[in-house]
Amino acid sequence: MEEGAASPKVSRKFPRVNLSLRADSRILVSDTNPEWFSPDIKNLGGGGLTFTFPAPIPVGTQLQMQLHHYKDNIDLIGTIVWTKKTRDRDGLRFTSEFTSGIEFTEISNDNLAGINRILNTYLNTSANQNI
Repeated sequence: MEEGAASPKVSRKFPRVNLSLRADSRILVSDTNPEWFSPDIKNLGGGGLTFTFPAPIPVGTQLQMQLHHYKDNIDLIGTIVWTKKTRDRDGLRFTSEFTSGIEFTEISNDNLAGINRILNTYLNTSANQNI
């Protein structure tokens, strides 16, 4: 690359789609059996997802999750890789919620196939709308 030339844009390893999914989650802790909670899934990719929740969840926390999409129930374990305060739609003010990103760390091939079905459905719909 020539000096002064713009760096190429780094893209995600997996495609990601904005969607709203129903999910049940719980924090994995060795000495307790935590209650399930329902985060608001905002987007999904082949390697992770983003969700909002009223309380911050620390980076490094492992979550057991079950995603619900029509007939698919997808079980996985993921690790929080980032958390930040959520901004309103205009991006001007913070809301009372937090947004977190999860990287999938344990997921079966069948459940990964379920995620890919969801992604393909949304990606194909988006491509058809742009024709």
